[in-house]
Amino acid sequence: MIRTKRLGASALFALLWVAAPASAASASDVLRVLEKSDRNNDGKVTRAEHMALRKTIFDRLDGNQDGRVDKRDAPSPLVPGSARFHQFRAFLDSNSDGIVTRSEAINGRSAAFDRADRNRDGIVDKREMAALRAAAQRGV
Repeated sequence: MIRTKRLGASALFALLWVAAPASAASASDVLRVLEKSDRNNDGKVTRAEHMALRKTIFDRLDGNQDGRVDKRDAPSPLVPGSARFHQFRAFLDSNSDGIVTRSEAINGRSAAFDRADRNRDGIVDKREMAALRAAAQRGV
């Protein structure tokens, strides 16, 4: 049971930083998420790789696998009414119905990826990753 709670908390943290507004995430947070997104370890991250990470994280949070995150997915730090749940829902609930669905979580805004993809070509290349690492070292 404790392992499940830890997994849920780390999955929530990752999804929040994957989706969080760019101003809320530090360069080191963005870098950590993008490094996890690099599935083939080639030093660059495609939007498809990033979306695959989002799917994995959502599936961890969606404990009962019903395609939505809600109180039935306990144990989870996303208990409705909590500050984390409101932050999660506010950013990812694109239709404002109060439910974060699999589609919204996977396909929703991705400030972390967009912040790093400076030339907007859908790939965070090695040069953009290096710039992000430099920003992380500066504490930006």
